Amino acid sequence: VEIVRTAAAALGSAVGWLVNVTDPAAVVVGGGLGLAGGRYWEGFVRATREHVWNDAARGLPIVAAALGADAGLVGAALAAVGREDLAGHRARIDEQLDARPATA
Repeated sequence: VEIVRTAAAALGSAVGWLVNVTDPAAVVVGGGLGLAGGRYWEGFVRATREHVWNDAARGLPIVAAALGADAGLVGAALAAVGREDLAGHRARIDEQLDARPATA
């Protein structure tokens, strides 16, 4: 339990710093971490929000990637072939954000 808490806090701290630097509209977590639920996911979300400096940005959406564990692979493949037509993927991301459950 302590290892899970520490790992979630460490990743949340790093992602919170990235939010501070990049000011994204949302955080989408792919791969195995995006599939992790329970205490790990809750601790990660909580730690991320604790490390965001801007009060207005603290409530930004933090969601798991729609492609789950394949998100990184699909992104790398699209980048490798230079595909620029990502409108369909953007629409699915927007739908996922709209349908997301409220997070802590």
